[in-house]
Formats: sequence, C-alpha cells, structure tokens
Amino acid sequence: AVALRRLAPLLVAVCAERHRAAHQVLDREAAAASLGPRRRLVFSFAAAALAGAAPAIGQEVEAAKTAVQERFEGFDKDGDGAIDRGEYLVVAQAAVEAEQAEEASKRRVMGFYRRLFEAADIDGDGLLNEREFDYG
Repeated sequence: AVALRRLAPLLVAVCAERHRAAHQVLDREAAAASLGPRRRLVFSFAAAALAGAAPAIGQEVEAAKTAVQERFEGFDKDGDGAIDRGEYLVVAQAAVEAEQAEEASKRRVMGFYRRLFEAADIDGDGLLNEREFDYG
C-alpha cells in the first residue's frame, strides 16, 4: 500500500504530462519499491491507460469547473465576484420554498444553510469567493 501511495502521483504525472521522463521515473520508483515484474507490468498498463484517458479526464475537469462557475454566478446576483450572506440566503430560501415541507422543517434547513455559509467562509470576511464556494 505504501508503494502504491508513492507511485500514485507519478501515475498522475504520466497521465497529465505524457512525458517519457515520467515513465522512466515510474519504472525506477516501481523497481525501488521492490515491485516484481508482474506489478511493474500492471503499473505500465495503468500508466498507458491513464495517458490515453488524459483528454477525457481533462474534458471532465473543465466541465466540472464550468458547472461550479455557473452555480457561483447564479448566487452572485450583483456580479461583484463574491457571494455575500444575503445573496446566498436568497437562493437558499428559494430552493427551500420550492420544496413541499412543513415550516419547522424549512426553518431547520435554512439553519443548516446559514451554518454551511459560515463554515465555507474560510477567511471570515462574510463573503464567499469562488474558491470558498467550490470547497464549501
């Protein structure tokens, strides 16, 4: 398991970079980790598969970034690049009101959204930037 953890970043490098040097380092690390020929072969196939999947992985990452940015813009009503507590709670309230639930349940959910905002506001400035919004 330790050897696998050491090799995982190299597999990512092979996937993202497709550099011959990364393949050589991967082979060297696999040998240093005392992996037998079968495991080295498995890593070689894994590296090749990941390298072939790199364009698809890149497209998925870009699609996810775009989705987060679109959600962020949906909350950032004034377009200033930050979501204040009021903007956040307006969107949360609209989502809660759209649900068929009792008022007590809606109040609990809104309390949850308030706490979520506070937890996501990493720097404590009362605003969520795009990074805080994505992590929160």
